[in-house]
Parts: sequence; structure tokens; C-alpha cells
Amino acid sequence: MTQSLSNWRHIGAITDSPSTGDAAAVTVLRPSEAPVMQGQTLDAEAAMREEIAAAVRVIRNLPRLMRDDLASAPPHVRSAAGASLDAFAGQADRIESALRRHSDLATIDMEAEPADPDAVARIAAMRGIAAGRRIEAGATMPRLHLPAPLLRAAVNALIDAGLAATRADPDGVLTLRALERRGRVRLSLLHDVDPPPPARRLALFAGPEAEIAMSHLWRVASRCDALLEIGPGPGASGTRITLDVPDRAT
Repeated sequence: MTQSLSNWRHIGAITDSPSTGDAAAVTVLRPSEAPVMQGQTLDAEAAMREEIAAAVRVIRNLPRLMRDDLASAPPHVRSAAGASLDAFAGQADRIESALRRHSDLATIDMEAEPADPDAVARIAAMRGIAAGRRIEAGATMPRLHLPAPLLRAAVNALIDAGLAATRADPDGVLTLRALERRGRVRLSLLHDVDPPPPARRLALFAGPEAEIAMSHLWRVASRCDALLEIGPGPGASGTRITLDVPDRAT
């Protein structure tokens, strides 16, 4: 029986193992309720991520160094090599994005102090420089009752979704906004491209053709028990994507 994607909270409910020991029986598990591994496992994962990050930094510098070496080469050689170096740099971007998403998901449940009020603007500025895009935070950003790792994962996921949605409009601005209301933190990303029709919005995030950035945002929403909203932006212009997260006020 196929279960609806829109009913994702109920997928993976726990069932008892059959007492008969029938190897052909189906066991349904709920990974979200398994104990979180701490200590050595978490340390090993952090070390692995740092090792990959160090390799990516070396890979990212190679095209720049090679372009310097090609400065005196004939024009046709520089042109052909430049295209290859651009492709090389694009692969480094893919590895870096995958590493960031892995790191965000690995640390999203860590206990930590609430993020400082400048955290969203700081992430936006860093991601804007890396992507060569205008990514801005709202002029006024409240202090959000969310642990820093969770906030970082949510903001990164929203930015990734915005970059994917506006790939055909690289001059457009991505704007982050945040507010707290009735025990919820609403993190929104606004962009200028119109949203898809309502009938296609679930498939945008959870369908078989969903882009990695969109499915990652869906997964982040699932991990932090958030509601995921998509619709027209302010004044019915462009798109607003929102993660509505329970706050972690103590």
C-alpha cells in the first residue's frame, strides 16, 4: 500500500517483530525515535567533516592557481582550459554544499545556547559572498529562541532552496526575515520568482523530481518538527518560503 507523502508524520510507525520469526515478514521501524549516538560517534563524524572540508579548500584553490599558470598561454588554450576549470570549480561547489548539508543535519539536535541576534545576517553575508548573490537579512531581526545549530541548519536550507528556485534569475535578491509569534519562530526567505501552482508545491519538495536543495529543506523541516509553507510573497509578488518552528524558550 502506498502512503501519501503529505502524511509523512505517520510513515515509519513502529510495529512489533513477528513472534513467529518469519524471515519474510515486514518490520517497520521509526529511525526518528532511535537513540541519538553521542560521544565518540559524534567526534568521529566531526573529524570526518573537517577532513573533507580541508580537501575541498585545496580543490577550490587549484583552479585559481592553474589560471595563474595559464596567463601566458595562447588564447585558444586559455579558453579551453578555462571551461574545464569552471567545471572543476562547479564540482567543488557541489562537494562543499553536500558537506554543509551533512554537517547541518548531524548537529541540528545538539543542545546549545540560543543563537545571537546577528546570526541570520552573518550567515546571509557569508553565503552571499560564496554564491556571488545578493542575500540579505531583514533590517530588524529579533532574538530567536532557537539553538544556534538548529538556526544555522534552517537558514542554510532556506538559502539553498532560494538559490535553486532563482537559478534563472541570478541578479535577483534573496531576503531573509524572522519573527516570533505564539511560541513559534517563523523564518522566511523571499525571492522574485513566482511560486509554482498549489497542485505542484508538494512535489517541489517531496516528489521524485525534487531538487536536492528542496528535498533537504523538507528533511530539515521534518527533523525540527517545523511546518513548511510556500506561497506568494508580500503584495502577491514573488515567493515566500517559510519554516515555522516551535521555539526552544526555557
